[in-house]
Amino acid sequence: MKDYVTTLPPQNRNLENTEIDAAIDSLEIAITRALDSQKQPKTSKDRYQHLPEHVQNLYAHRQRLKKRLQRIHQRELNTSNPNYRTLWSELQCTNIMLRNSIQHFNNTQFQKRLQSIKLGPDAFKNINRIVGQKSPIPEFINTNNGEATTSQEKAEAFAVHFESNFTPNSSVVPVFLEEVEAFIQRTLLPNNDKATFSDSNPASEPTESPNLNTPEEIAEIINLSKPKKSAGPDGISNFIIKRLPETVIIFLAIILNNCINNCYFPQKWKTARIVAIPKKGARNIISNYRPISLLNNLSKLLEELTLRKLKEVLQR
Repeated sequence: MKDYVTTLPPQNRNLENTEIDAAIDSLEIAITRALDSQKQPKTSKDRYQHLPEHVQNLYAHRQRLKKRLQRIHQRELNTSNPNYRTLWSELQCTNIMLRNSIQHFNNTQFQKRLQSIKLGPDAFKNINRIVGQKSPIPEFINTNNGEATTSQEKAEAFAVHFESNFTPNSSVVPVFLEEVEAFIQRTLLPNNDKATFSDSNPASEPTESPNLNTPEEIAEIINLSKPKKSAGPDGISNFIIKRLPETVIIFLAIILNNCINNCYFPQKWKTARIVAIPKKGARNIISNYRPISLLNNLSKLLEELTLRKLKEVLQR
């Protein structure tokens, strides 16, 4: 990861909002490239790594038989050789033994997971997690304008449906919004005390600006985040964020402190990935779905920092 994050944003001066957006883009690109460089193609052998040793031995024996059969076939160009037929029969028997061993292992593991469930309010939920299967996507979705059959048509149908049901609240008084915005700005920057970053007060470690955050505070929030949270549009999960090196944490501190200093929430972090979750009823009826929004996990760091500042003020 360090090889991909070689240049930090300027620490000794305040960033414009456009520079913050550019820094976020470069950070996301660096993380994505680092992840891509670490991906290794899966082999068929990886399927058996979690299985018992005797099953892995059966798999290894099957691979040896296949290689021997291939050598005989390449050498003699026929399958009438007695050795070939003997090896072929042995290979079929090995396949049956391997398939049965895997099925027995899976059944045993399934029984152990069921037996581990304790009685309580979450019992049925845990059972459903074990035995439940993801429902297939319907071949078509019924909408007000007919049937959506292709993936593109389904996506557009859901977008129109959710947009028509979840519109902004137009009854909010503009003055109220201005008061809320002013309160948040006073909380983040009391007395309009906007920090000026310099060599003695860098954005990565703003010692002269107590309202801003250090890399250690940001690392603490990252450590408290849930690793299994789904990723947003940028594809960066909390599992990855928890493993970022110190250089990237400093990079984040510069971005987040400039965001707070400018009272700016980056536009890119306002974009979410919408997932349609089925409710009760037929799954080919569009009204039987509800949306959930998956935000970028990096944006939640800024949300948590802002929430902490607001809580400090509200608890006074």
